[in-house]
Amino acid sequence: MRFLLVNPYCPIEENPSPPLGLSFLAGSLIEAGIETRALDFAVFPYSRGLLESTLQDFQPHIVGLTAVTMTYDSAAQVVRDVKASNPGILTVMGGPHVTSVPDEAAQYCSTVVIGEGEATWLDLVNDMKKGEGKMGAMGGGMMGQKAMPSDADAQMQMMQKRMDMMEMMMQTMMDRQGMMSGTKSADATPKK
Repeated sequence: MRFLLVNPYCPIEENPSPPLGLSFLAGSLIEAGIETRALDFAVFPYSRGLLESTLQDFQPHIVGLTAVTMTYDSAAQVVRDVKASNPGILTVMGGPHVTSVPDEAAQYCSTVVIGEGEATWLDLVNDMKKGEGKMGAMGGGMMGQKAMPSDADAQMQMMQKRMDMMEMMMQTMMDRQGMMSGTKSADATPKK
């Protein structure tokens, strides 16, 4: 099973930062043994050619996107381009915009994820491996929120994983900042 994650183009000029939500999803997918790649169009401008070459080279079974309101139109365009390139790829969209107006995304995507996505996306992948699709079963192509386990210990484990991932990402950002400024990450750490 191959899963391509896409961070859509953001029309507002800002310093690109790692997409935390997609990073959490990638960590969950990789931990589950799912081959995962990411395209970050917030860092590199959107190019249909880059998308199509990635689809051809990687041949994902699923393309998943995140969307906030200001990136939704870009995300919808990526979905249309994925479907034009290979209609057999399952397209899944989640994120804050999709959670607040899921019907809007459902018109473009095979499935939408409402709320936190780590466990929900893994359920989708596992169902696909078994040959079961949730699109019809969940009604209108929507999947419900299942990301937070019901027992407190499992919730704490998931939160600890998120904190560990954030710490690792912050260290990577500090290392990159240090490389740009000629200092090491220990030198780039603010002193109290």
